[in-house]
Amino acid sequence: MSEEGWRIFRQQYETKEFQQASKAQQQKKFVEAAKLHRQLALQGNVLAQVNLGNICNSDRLGAPDYKCAFDMYSRAAHAGFDEGQYWLGTLLASGRGTPEDFTAAVHWFGLAAEQGHAVAQTALGSSYAMGLGVKRDDAKALYWYKKAAAQQYAGGQFNLGTFYREGRGVKQDDGEALYYLTAAARQGHAPAEALLGVMYQAGRGVPHDLTKAVQWYQSAAAHGNMVAQHNLGLLYMEGLGVPKDDAVALKWFMTSAEQAYAPGEVQTGYMHEYGRGVAIDYGQALKWYERSANQGHALGQLNLARLYTRGLGTARDEAVAFGWYMAAAKQGDVRAEYHVGDALHHGFGVKKNPRAAIEWYARAANRGVAKAKLGLGLLYFTGQGTAIDFVEAYKWYSLALMDKDIGSRAVPTATSFRDNAASLLSPDQLARAQAMVREWKQIAE
Repeated sequence: MSEEGWRIFRQQYETKEFQQASKAQQQKKFVEAAKLHRQLALQGNVLAQVNLGNICNSDRLGAPDYKCAFDMYSRAAHAGFDEGQYWLGTLLASGRGTPEDFTAAVHWFGLAAEQGHAVAQTALGSSYAMGLGVKRDDAKALYWYKKAAAQQYAGGQFNLGTFYREGRGVKQDDGEALYYLTAAARQGHAPAEALLGVMYQAGRGVPHDLTKAVQWYQSAAAHGNMVAQHNLGLLYMEGLGVPKDDAVALKWFMTSAEQAYAPGEVQTGYMHEYGRGVAIDYGQALKWYERSANQGHALGQLNLARLYTRGLGTARDEAVAFGWYMAAAKQGDVRAEYHVGDALHHGFGVKKNPRAAIEWYARAANRGVAKAKLGLGLLYFTGQGTAIDFVEAYKWYSLALMDKDIGSRAVPTATSFRDNAASLLSPDQLARAQAMVREWKQIAE
């Protein structure tokens, strides 16, 4: 709403009775404020309608009353008040007090945005950015973000900065991204502060500067940003830009984990599993890994599977472990892919299935896992899940022996199998197998 429009609204609706209701609200006398606002709201006072809507949309009366909030915001919105239109849009988008309806939400965001409501402009931009209630359109999202940013609204500046950083709807430009993200961060916008920390840590669009990265992370963390809290924990754990301090690292990991941030939950579990900044506690490690795993975090699933495999913090259960390995593997975690192959190969927590083991071993082997290459070599050498194929066996054992992470204990056995395979090949077959090794190595490099 324009300044003139807002002035007219205030003259019309900021009556003595409204000021009395607002004073009660400021004094946190919410029951009294709600009663006074309701009297005015039913008389058509749009400011009172929005204020009562805000009280109902919170727990200030004990529990949210979204039906009341929807009614009050609707009254103000239909009267043309941009604040009511914006808040009505938020209820429609979230399905609070009314069935979820993104199309209707966009309608009301649009009406408020056209009146110059910066928050609604940002919400409308995000609707276009995500394709919620409207066809995805980065150009229109950019347009509305620019409108909001021009009013110095931090949310609009942040979203505009991310669009420039990612090159969405506009040519990628780290300089412009830095400008808008900094503008938002200087207003205390925690996600912007956290992203600036990422930029300075990575040296993207700015000189690599861990000191500045830490400063922005600390500011964002203090504002409750769980990403920054997690990232700050990583810096303390590794001693990057700050003195290495596992206890401080754990503090930040736990702070982010308590907000249900899955990476923070994983790191909190890791610190307890390995006794970093705290005494080893497998039970706590299991708890935090499980929380992250249930959120679909692949590393949490992998680590949880490992505890079940080893019986750490819980009874040993290979079937449960296999389930979590599979969950992580389906998300593309290469270590989990190997473990799924290994379980199917040997029957760890699942019925043996050498043919399926070959599939999972191959996924991991093609991404460089030496143990998976050894598994493939053995299956081809012995003809499990496939016909005996000494060419393939030679190839995979040779490739495994080229890997630095094969482990010294595996070298003698792998060498023996490779040499035995070679002895069973004709000169032409051996030449073909060696060519396959060279070709695979060139592709990998």
